[in-house]
Amino acid sequence: MCENYDKIIVLRQLKPIIKRDPDAGILTFAGKLLNNGKECGALNGETKLTPSLKNNKHKTRIRNLYFNLIYGQIMAQGLSDEYNSAGLLENSHITAIVGGTKEYEGISGKIKTTRIKDTNEYEHIVYINYPN
Repeated sequence: MCENYDKIIVLRQLKPIIKRDPDAGILTFAGKLLNNGKECGALNGETKLTPSLKNNKHKTRIRNLYFNLIYGQIMAQGLSDEYNSAGLLENSHITAIVGGTKEYEGISGKIKTTRIKDTNEYEHIVYINYPN
């Protein structure tokens, strides 16, 4: 099955500022976003620990991502089990686009996030479908 998207945006998130609340299991973060080497916005987000049904330990995280770009915002949500003990994403992860504003109003799609381990930066590939 081949997936077709109306638009694909590749964003690089510079090393984020991270705040942890270990008692609540919440990690919040913010980082500047680059597209083709030029600053184009910021990413704000949070993850929250939730019990995992796989092994009865707190490994699963609820992810909420907010991409604040020049032409509007893109919001994405999802679950992930792929975090290390510091709360950093270990492997590539997909989140679903759940909404957008301005140019991105009514969009659907997904975002593939990969941590660049050498620099602790992130690559976000945004796959967008516009409403018909």
